[in-house]
Amino acid sequence: MGRKGTDDPETVKEALKRGLRKRAIERAARALGLVRDLEGIIYTVKGEMGEISVKLAGLSHRMALIAYEPSRPSTREDTIFSAREMLRLGIDVLVFVGGDGTARDILEAVCHEVVVLGVPSGVKVFSSVFAQTPEDAGRILREYLRGNLDETVGEVVDIPEEEYRKGGFSPKILGTMRIPKSLLVQGSKSMTPIDEDSLEGIYRYIEPKLSSYDVIVLGPGRTVSYVAKKMGYEKNPSTVDVVVDGRQYRDVDSFLMESLIEGRNRVLVVITPIGGTSFLLGRGNHQLIPAIRRVDWNRDVLIIATPKKIEYVRELVIDVDDGLKGVPEYLRVITGYKEEKIVRLKVPHE
Repeated sequence: MGRKGTDDPETVKEALKRGLRKRAIERAARALGLVRDLEGIIYTVKGEMGEISVKLAGLSHRMALIAYEPSRPSTREDTIFSAREMLRLGIDVLVFVGGDGTARDILEAVCHEVVVLGVPSGVKVFSSVFAQTPEDAGRILREYLRGNLDETVGEVVDIPEEEYRKGGFSPKILGTMRIPKSLLVQGSKSMTPIDEDSLEGIYRYIEPKLSSYDVIVLGPGRTVSYVAKKMGYEKNPSTVDVVVDGRQYRDVDSFLMESLIEGRNRVLVVITPIGGTSFLLGRGNHQLIPAIRRVDWNRDVLIIATPKKIEYVRELVIDVDDGLKGVPEYLRVITGYKEEKIVRLKVPHE
């Protein structure tokens, strides 16, 4: 919906009223499905706080519900109490589902007392206690329970949603938690220095293409905001904007996106990986997906990033629930004037 998070319960009510579906239950089940053959008890909470996901994963026979009745809808107090109750029961690892707000609650509940692992499901998912995807969470959990992974610590960071909506980005490190050590755990979101020369080169390289499209979809990020400014538009780095026949539509949600591109044949999408991470789609930019589904990746998608931003990215990641068609295995990332880098694309759930 483009609201930069769901810390406010009213945002959740509005999303459900508009027909958006909950994602966490299904994503939890996808992760748990990869540990079906392992032994052990799965302690969880009634209803949407875990029971439904365990059943969907086919693990009802190993489930033990804790003696607690969460409120409806559940709150952060339910999360904190449930986590502490599981800790009291002597669990080996605590798996939670959500975003940075949930990670913050788990940090308050358990701190360093148990190994944790986050299944990503949210808008703000910048902490390095999350697996890259639900499937990766299942793989990490499987290897950790088999004794094949060591431990390390991951950072819990969060951004005030009001600040995020206004384009600010100053993630605050709230603490660390113990996590399994794996390359499938995502890195923390970070800010890369502004590289004016590379940004100018990127713009000059893609300018001819920008002028040949009637509809230009501009994803979030400072790199894309720089391109928008060179085009003559002021763009908030946290929003998805659309330019239609020279008119700018700001902070577009997925519903407006659908209407703006309806019947249009020439749609160009300009996106950049989330700074400091390898995510191209699925972290705070779900509004792009209606446009992405309509375009040809090799012709109508421009991926831009400064050399410093893309330097240590081994692969780009897409983490969306319904899958995408026609996604190439390798992508061209434009890093300057006539400069490109070929990067492998990971699409774990198609």
